[in-house]
Amino acid sequence: MQAKNPWLSYLGRTFFILIAVMPFLWMLSTSFKGSEEALFTTPPQWMPLHPTWEHYVKVWQALPMLQFFVNSLVVTTLASFGNVLNAVLAGIALSRFDFKGKTLFFGLIFATMFVPFEVLMIPLYKSVLQLGLTARSGTVPLWIGLALPFCVSGFGILMVKDAVDNLPPYYEEAALLDGASLFQRIFGVIMPLIQPTLVTLTIFSFIAVWGDFLWASLLTNEPQTLTLTTGLVQLQGQFSSDWRQISAGTVLMLLPSLLFFGVMQRYLIQSQGGAKG
Repeated sequence: MQAKNPWLSYLGRTFFILIAVMPFLWMLSTSFKGSEEALFTTPPQWMPLHPTWEHYVKVWQALPMLQFFVNSLVVTTLASFGNVLNAVLAGIALSRFDFKGKTLFFGLIFATMFVPFEVLMIPLYKSVLQLGLTARSGTVPLWIGLALPFCVSGFGILMVKDAVDNLPPYYEEAALLDGASLFQRIFGVIMPLIQPTLVTLTIFSFIAVWGDFLWASLLTNEPQTLTLTTGLVQLQGQFSSDWRQISAGTVLMLLPSLLFFGVMQRYLIQSQGGAKG
């Protein structure tokens, strides 16, 4: 049987990659085009004739972008850390311990993955409101309120449980014989062994929370409390006819998540290489 032509596979992959990347490239090109350049031409003009940073400067000066960045970064960090920590503790408990109602808890956690976030928004908002974690309570409580719904996910718990299920127990047994406590075994033995899973979960959590708009728009109502996603709505309202500045603001919003993905992907590759070795 004749082997498949690898060039066909490469061409197919390149085609789908271009489809995914082209909107981002067009947005990036638009953000650098001067005010005198036409945006919608036939054929499309992909490369700016006279690249300029003026639209990025205008967006940064027109809106409190630094405050938006800080709000998004703090909320995303809190939510990602909480999600990973809770996933580790709950996933290890489901994997390594036997207790009454374990099957029921597992089923309930699995069922939460099928419930849309929109269904939970009203009870979550009432809970956050009763706890005083809204925009009227100040920045720090608001950060906690924005991060709280994303600090636990059924997907993350099951992801960690599956990774721990595949670990041989003799590493933990050896640590137990050496006198290691439960938390020493969790943070010193299990977590380093499932590092690729934790890095992957961190990437998913960061990107999901960084790009959240629905929950952030429900809680934030003042300029100093807005995140980047909700701040971009103001940008669209202020520059509704200038797609260059809208594109510049969107690029500024996407850059941190792209940089974070690039950094974490390196650690993911390193941890996988160490596991293979």
